This record gives sequence, C-alpha cells and structure tokens, in this order.
Amino acid sequence: MTLRVTGDITSAEDRAVHDEGSGSSDDLRCRLCGGALQAETLLTIERAPQGAQAFLTSEQLSADGPITLDIRQCPDCGLVQACSPPVPNWQHVIRSRGYSPAMSELRRRQVRHFLENYPSGGRRVIEAGCGRGDLLEILRDCGATPFGLEASLAAVLAGRERGLSIEHGYPASGRAIHGGPFDAFVTSNVIEHAVDPRDFLRGLRQNLRSQAVGMVEVPSFERMLEQRRSFDFIADHLSYFTVDTLRLALEMAGFEVLEVSREWWVDDIVAFVRVRPLADWVGAQQELDAAVADIREFIDGHARDGRSVAVWGASHQALTLLALAQCEHVAYVIDSAPFKQGFFTPATHLPVVAPAHVALDPPAAILVMAAGYSDEVVHSLRDGMRYRGVIGVLRGNRVELVDGLEAGAT
Repeated sequence: MTLRVTGDITSAEDRAVHDEGSGSSDDLRCRLCGGALQAETLLTIERAPQGAQAFLTSEQLSADGPITLDIRQCPDCGLVQACSPPVPNWQHVIRSRGYSPAMSELRRRQVRHFLENYPSGGRRVIEAGCGRGDLLEILRDCGATPFGLEASLAAVLAGRERGLSIEHGYPASGRAIHGGPFDAFVTSNVIEHAVDPRDFLRGLRQNLRSQAVGMVEVPSFERMLEQRRSFDFIADHLSYFTVDTLRLALEMAGFEVLEVSREWWVDDIVAFVRVRPLADWVGAQQELDAAVADIREFIDGHARDGRSVAVWGASHQALTLLALAQCEHVAYVIDSAPFKQGFFTPATHLPVVAPAHVALDPPAAILVMAAGYSDEVVHSLRDGMRYRGVIGVLRGNRVELVDGLEAGAT
C-alpha cells in the first residue's frame, strides 16, 4: 500500500499541475494517450477526503473539508482516471509495507523472482518513488546494487540515515538520474499517483541501459470491479489500471512487456518489462548510397548508340531511387497499372508508359525495380515480349544482371 504525505503545494510545477487538473469537463484529456475523455462520469463522489493520508493536526481542522471526485474513462485507450486536481505534494511517497512481516516476505520473494528470471547483464537497480527505502534494503539483501529516487526530501534524508543511496527528485523526460544508466528498475504503487504516467515511465527509460529490465506494480482496477468497491476511488490515485491499460502504458513509454499478471498480490497488478530495442539502422546511409551508385552505374553504363535505358516499376521505392540517382539516360518508366500510365513521375518528370511501349521504342537496357513482382516482370520481358536487351534487377541494395546478354535488337 502506498501512502501520500500532503501539505502545501511547494513548487511552481506542483501549482501548474494543480491548476491544470481543475479544467472544465469540456476540455478534459486522457492523462495517458491525450484523447478526449467521455462526457459522462463513471462515478461522482461528492464528499471524499482531500487525501487518503491527509491526517490533520488540531490546528488544521477548521480549514479542512471534503472534496468531489470525478471519475471518467478514456474511450480511446480505456484508462479509468480521476479528473479532480491531484493532491498537494502528489510526488511524495511513504510506504507502510515495512510494518508487515508478511508483506516484507512477499516482497523478498518477488524481488528474487525478478532478479533471477529477468537478468539484464548487471545488478544496478533504480527504484523510482522509493520512500524511506524499505524495498531498497530488500534489493540490497538479494544481491542488487540499489539506488533510490524520491521526491520527498524528508524520506530521502531518512533513507540516507539507513545507509541507502537515494537521490532527491522525480522521473521525467529529459531528466538525468544520478548514477545512471541503470541495469534495471522497479517502481511499486507509484504511477497511479502520477499526473503524467507516460512521462514518468519515459523518464525512467531514458536512464536505463539498452537491455534493462523492470518491475512495475500498480493497484488492480479489476479487483475493484470484481468486488464493486467504489469506495476505493481516492484523491491520491489519478489512474486506475487494468492489466490491459497497464500493458498499454508501458508499451507507449518504450517497454516490451514480458509478463503481466495479478498473481503476486490479489489487489495489485505486476508487470515485468524490458526496454524495447530500437530499429537497427547502423550503416543504412551507406547501403542507400551503394544502391543509388549501382543504379547509376547500370543506367549510365548501358546507354549507348543514342539509345537510352528504361525503368520498369513506378512503385514508391523506384520513384525515390530515381530521384536520388538523377540519371540523364532514362527514357521512360514502364508500369502495368493503367492509372499511372500517361502521367509523369514526381521529382524526375519521366513519362510513365504501358509495357507495350517497349516494342515501339526499344531501350538499350531495362532496369527492373518492381520489388516482389520483379521475377514476373523478367519472365514477361523475356518470354512474353521477347525482349533481348540487357535486363538488370534491383534485389535488395544491388543491381543484378538477369543473364549475360548484351543490348541488341528486340
């Protein structure tokens, strides 16, 4: 269970978020995907406490009063969420799990499962929203090298007194976390409090190594639905995740979800993730340059005796390559699609003609750039149209001669 410490809004960021959460129902946007929230509320709780942990001193009683919770769902991504302003100091967390031996033992089993079954090549683990460091101690006992990130300065100082490495702060895009990049991360019962859960997760990902893994835990909205627990909506929780919406949030933030379930704790959802690898485009520019050079060599090398070269294929790939090659010796582009014939190619301004045009104006060579149709086109040229000039085919990034025949009469 996650407890929130309330108090005055102390930073300009907190004030902006607080004001932002007070918008009209006409312009409410999903905090995960940005879509427009449904106009109808799922639930309105008119006399809710200002915070689940807004315990008061006697001096604060006169200023206290209930608030209204407005709960809606996003029709685009499905996330159920509170539209009421976030509690003050919504980034601050403390945890009560350290007071329960049974919960502490559950956490130890969970951490061992995570470290043993989802290796990342290293043991440096960051916990986002670590409070006073109860889980950090469990990580350390299980062989990891733990680091903490916590927005509550009081919790940071308390954790440091326990000998733990904790930085004062909160995950966000573009913010470097001291000690990173890390091999793994954990965050437990935190992102349901985040004004922008996607940015929270993205901020974590940006401080992780390329093969880093993570463990994310949130309260289960399925559990609330199963038991019809409408009283589980609280001012502190802004997002109410299901297995599906948690998976979506993680994937939108750049993670590959390896496992997600409600097996660890009946009221929670636990997901194990890995940083999703980016496409490997190393060398792509060199490969493209090589393809263009091969095309130029074929076209310029086979234009002879006043006869130019034709290209078969007005596909998007061929149009791009022709524009890059800028060859002067291309007479026309052949394409079987009638809706392309009679027009000119963009950028290179070459006429697009029907296949029958080859017999009327035979080129010295034909370069086939028809992707998956290339073999069919070659067969049509050789066996159907009896073309006996040189044929080259772009396969991958290279031009290959179909056979050894040189240009000749058709």
